[in-house]
Amino acid sequence: MHISALREPEVIIGRKTFFIGLAPALLPAAFPETLLASGFEAYSISDDDICPLTKKIELLCSHYVNSDIFLYIDAPEPKPSWKDYVSKLQESLSSQMSLTILYADRGSSEQNNELEAQYDPLLGATDCCMPLSDNINENLNRIITALREKQASERRKNFRANCSEWSTVSFFTRGQAFNGHLNDISIDYFSCRLEQDTPLACYEKIASIALNVEGTLITSDAVLLSERSTPAGKLYVFSFCQRGGASGLDADNREAVLETLYQMVTERELNMLQQLFIATGKQFRAKNPYA
Repeated sequence: MHISALREPEVIIGRKTFFIGLAPALLPAAFPETLLASGFEAYSISDDDICPLTKKIELLCSHYVNSDIFLYIDAPEPKPSWKDYVSKLQESLSSQMSLTILYADRGSSEQNNELEAQYDPLLGATDCCMPLSDNINENLNRIITALREKQASERRKNFRANCSEWSTVSFFTRGQAFNGHLNDISIDYFSCRLEQDTPLACYEKIASIALNVEGTLITSDAVLLSERSTPAGKLYVFSFCQRGGASGLDADNREAVLETLYQMVTERELNMLQQLFIATGKQFRAKNPYA
């Protein structure tokens, strides 16, 4: 069977989470990928010379009305202050957006309470303040807990991304080699179209399936969950499993797939954001040449 209907990697539409101006040392380096595994599509927006950070925030608020903003107020402060900026920002937030004020722990509950007292009157019902400590894993766990509360009804339990024609699958079973193209993939499942029909039974386990996921190579066992006919041919859906019988990918494969999956899910979004930031930065500098 000729493989057809192959697609470019596709962005999954859904609620977004943006971390603004966050100091890199406060969360693990791969925290966006970890959040994706927990069901949250997250982006880290940093300050740079391309576009002022406050302008980036305004762009996000106008383009992503269904999102969660985590604003780190120990980032370089705008004029006159982050407090004044947050007060003004609240006027432009949609009812579907939430704002969390992040700050470096001041070292005592009294100092933290004093700082939060300045922002609490400015925040909405779903907004809050959150101190970040030197323990990056503790910080990440607190953020995941907060996101689960904010996105309880919208969190994606299983992010997946469509694959391009370069993503392939191959395995050997029942004395025969099978080859095909990946249709889509998540950290738990994948679907594919094979070049020949298979005699596999549902829930049959296949050992050592070789996957090329947009250039990332892994080998894993998997169980056939279903097959169905489509205009492009039969579509086979597999669930990853480990040699010992546990479901899902082993640690090394999971990390590799998660990194690639994050790139696939966010690539177009990041490119679009970069274009927006560049265009807005040029407009800002044209109007404010000495800013």
